[in-house]
Amino acid sequence: TYPISQLNGTPQVAVVYASGDITVTSGVGLVLLWDAETLDTGGFHSTSTNTGRLTVTTAGYYRLVTSIVVTAGSGGSFAAVNVTIRFQKNGSSNIRQVYVPVIASDLTTLFMSEVVLAAADDYYEVTITQSSGVNLIVESGNSISAFSIEKLNGTT
Repeated sequence: TYPISQLNGTPQVAVVYASGDITVTSGVGLVLLWDAETLDTGGFHSTSTNTGRLTVTTAGYYRLVTSIVVTAGSGGSFAAVNVTIRFQKNGSSNIRQVYVPVIASDLTTLFMSEVVLAAADDYYEVTITQSSGVNLIVESGNSISAFSIEKLNGTT
């Protein structure tokens, strides 16, 4: 059984997305910027400052999830190329990464999830890299590409 205190109340969660497509230049790593929110009940995100970050205010366990749809440009010298997405902690530590092959001119969905133990003021970002020789586009919109954080019940 669960204590009633864990079942009542508003969950601490944020879901953020980009309102416009994001161009990923070949050979250049990029922190994805999220300038819009579906919701933010935990004060994790700002739409005006450091928009790529989801920042923890209370220490605890958190679930990070990102789902990104990319379109690979045509041309260059590739039939398929690996695209790498990462969860990055505090601007430097890579805590999870996924490599996905992307076919030229096709839509591809990249998905990643991780549970972390965070201290107050830790922040998390999604980075993306690719080396196809042509630009890649991260598709925008609240139902297409997004990044979320959810505080999990329990103690640290």
